[in-house]
Amino acid sequence: MVNPINSPGEGLELQSASSRSLLIGELCTLFILTPCLLLVSITLWVKALVVLAELVYVLIVVVKEQFLSRETLFSFPIRSYGYIIAIRSVVVIVASIGFVYFLNPDQWFIVFRNDRVLWVSICLFYSVVSVLPQEFVYRSFFFSRYESLFRNPNTMVFVNAVLFSFAHIIFKSPLVLLLSLIAGVFIAVTYLKTKSLLLTSSEHALYGCWLFTVGMGEMLAFPLPK
Repeated sequence: MVNPINSPGEGLELQSASSRSLLIGELCTLFILTPCLLLVSITLWVKALVVLAELVYVLIVVVKEQFLSRETLFSFPIRSYGYIIAIRSVVVIVASIGFVYFLNPDQWFIVFRNDRVLWVSICLFYSVVSVLPQEFVYRSFFFSRYESLFRNPNTMVFVNAVLFSFAHIIFKSPLVLLLSLIAGVFIAVTYLKTKSLLLTSSEHALYGCWLFTVGMGEMLAFPLPK
């Protein structure tokens, strides 16, 4: 009796299923396992190596697969989408001012009032060293690499925002997780609409630097003036 031979279509389906499983495994490793590892009681330099290893892996995949264009990395469509970010920013600014003023007035613009050199330095450092790599991994890489896993773009935005929030689990603060989830939705939608790393990085930096400025930086491990 001759064994039946799989048709080309069946082979493609098996290959597609295998590729999908590998992508899901990669996604879980990078965006769930890595944040969990950062919760383990290990030295800070080991945690830094874990984050660096993830970033290097992502860079290798991007270079090898070449799925990110120069336009994706360097475009800055502020004129077409900037007004949306401006509206969101006003909401964030008003809400955060009220929050700090009524619930934690001692922290009201504490760094800006007491050490503006520190304020400028941290804002610049945070925007370049922290925000830009985060946006490269969580937006440029994520949306290009895992697009095939999601049939609905809204589902992809939601999953991306949840994973972005989960990345902040190291702060062990429900408020940080909630704020990160809200910001994650905003920024993910911006990327979905514009495919711009620079624009999402600017929006991310705006939110983070403002929270630091208004007096909510301590919960995000920003330094305070001595």
